[in-house]
Amino acid sequence: MSIDYKSTGTLFNELITTRLKIKNIGPKEPFIKREEDLIEALGKRRPWLERLDKIIDDLNELSRVLDKLWWEQEVLYQMIDYDFEEDLRDQDERDLFDMAWAGVNSIKLNKQRSDLTRRIDTILGEESSTVLEKSWK
Repeated sequence: MSIDYKSTGTLFNELITTRLKIKNIGPKEPFIKREEDLIEALGKRRPWLERLDKIIDDLNELSRVLDKLWWEQEVLYQMIDYDFEEDLRDQDERDLFDMAWAGVNSIKLNKQRSDLTRRIDTILGEESSTVLEKSWK
């Protein structure tokens, strides 16, 4: 979906995530370009500035949630090349517990991310433009 059609909450979500990529992976050109595009798109939407006092706590919480989600997913990414039939038989039970915990926690954090994005959009009067799939039942 084009950046022009995304909700303000979604743009903030993507900006925070892009900044996490820059911080944790490095200032690669695609990340820098995306950050610039997101800042420009948010700059064109001035109404959120008038309501910043009403969304600042949610933005801070979204940043915290996305940071935690990043690190939980890193645990899972470490397991991506495993042959689960072979490799996991030899894994320490603690490693398996850490992987399971990271998976469950990622789902919960993703729900929090979605809820915060929707709440920001609702405060800004954009509740009908938040495009997020249901991620938690």
